[in-house]
Amino acid sequence: MTMESPINPAFRRDEAKMHTFEYLASYNLQSRFFMGYYSPNILNAVNQPPPDMSSKTGDSPVLWIASNCDAWSGRHHYVRELMKYINVDSYGTCLNNKPFPDGVSRDELMSQYKFYLAIENSNCDDYVTEKLFDTFQLSTVPIVDGPPSYDSFLPNARSAIHMDAYPDPRELADYLHYLDQNDTAYLEYFSYRNQDIDLQQRVSEPFLNNWGDWERFNNKSGWCGICRGVASWWQARHNMTTMDYPRDMGQYLRTDQSCIPEGKWDYVQQGPPYIPHWKPTLPDEFTRPWIKKRLPLYQQPGGLGDNGMSIRTMWGVYTLLYILFFVFVAMLLYTKRRRHQ
Repeated sequence: MTMESPINPAFRRDEAKMHTFEYLASYNLQSRFFMGYYSPNILNAVNQPPPDMSSKTGDSPVLWIASNCDAWSGRHHYVRELMKYINVDSYGTCLNNKPFPDGVSRDELMSQYKFYLAIENSNCDDYVTEKLFDTFQLSTVPIVDGPPSYDSFLPNARSAIHMDAYPDPRELADYLHYLDQNDTAYLEYFSYRNQDIDLQQRVSEPFLNNWGDWERFNNKSGWCGICRGVASWWQARHNMTTMDYPRDMGQYLRTDQSCIPEGKWDYVQQGPPYIPHWKPTLPDEFTRPWIKKRLPLYQQPGGLGDNGMSIRTMWGVYTLLYILFFVFVAMLLYTKRRRHQ
């Protein structure tokens, strides 16, 4: 059993070691037994009314609480840069800039902020922790970075902001500033709580399939679910007439190689222009539809960087200089040869 990503318990990436187990209990939805951070209690958050904006009294629009400043993904590099362009209150030991207030719980603190950085320490399939679950319970819009797909964990596609759609933290800050100043636009991220619309229409099918049935969840989850699930297998194993009872070696016992390589956000340390080594997703700024879907600054033809010159223009200038240099050298060699004839 493990609730950690495969980065930490290395045996999850070791095929030989994984084949010594009969069953897997983990956060991964493909596990034989689910031991994760989500449960059908998430539907309580879906059926709440939208938040009262008067409760959003945080000193800054964005909150982050994290202790690990050496995450596999390098997330802290991005947060450090984001802090240059928008106020982010960090109460954890990583990038701390605020003392944790006395007499206030973590949940009370989170509920006061409009946005929470629910970013995981690694990017692996289905690895979503309590960070995201809590944002929905506490009526805060999550800014997420974690598994490649959040389909099973978000009420709908427009209930969170994806950090990897903003490889340039300046652009994420710009959008957050807009939402911070526009309550109507901000509340659009809580459309999944619109009680005038049937539940099946306001939440996604994968989300409802995973968390909409308590009986099915209980049969597969927790220690009781594990005991019920392995009872028949355990009895068969100790029955001398069935000692060759086959182990269940399905897909859920596969070695997990889904985590992306270390250092997803390391490139941000170089400063602007922020150029990732991976392909960003397009931002879905549905709250301001007059803004056309745009490429990141570094991909825009003729887009300006901090030095007033686009990446395309810079490469063009360098190429031209190289050509002129080689032409100059060729002319020198040609002139020298003519003199010796």
